[in-house]
Amino acid sequence: PTRRPLWPSLLASAEKPPPSLVQENVRTIELLRSLHLKGRIVLLEADHSRGFYANLDYQRVAQWDKGQDEKFWPFVHRFDIGVIVINDRLRWDTRFNADPDFKALLDGGEREDFVMMPVEGTHATLAVRKRVLDAAK
Repeated sequence: PTRRPLWPSLLASAEKPPPSLVQENVRTIELLRSLHLKGRIVLLEADHSRGFYANLDYQRVAQWDKGQDEKFWPFVHRFDIGVIVINDRLRWDTRFNADPDFKALLDGGEREDFVMMPVEGTHATLAVRKRVLDAAK
């Protein structure tokens, strides 16, 4: 009694573009793949699986691994983070959005050797250490 016809739902999904979050994930993965990163990559991201789908040898560091009172740069150094996926989930996380060092990274302040790479068509940005990029050459 609660069954719905299968065909209309399949056709409807084919007619509409994917949600913007899907596009953000796909484009971020495409950018990661295009960099041809080599070696073990320590990846800070608020979501899962970008490293997997980008075929990276990676270790994920989740946003909750940062303590509420831990400063951004000591956190980055503690895990030796080489790539940061900066998206709205990371920007709005209370562990990050109240951290002056993280805000400075976003606003063009202290970046150490991170190179900022906007993900085309999204609000996301990849921050990649220069040494990680150099290892890919």
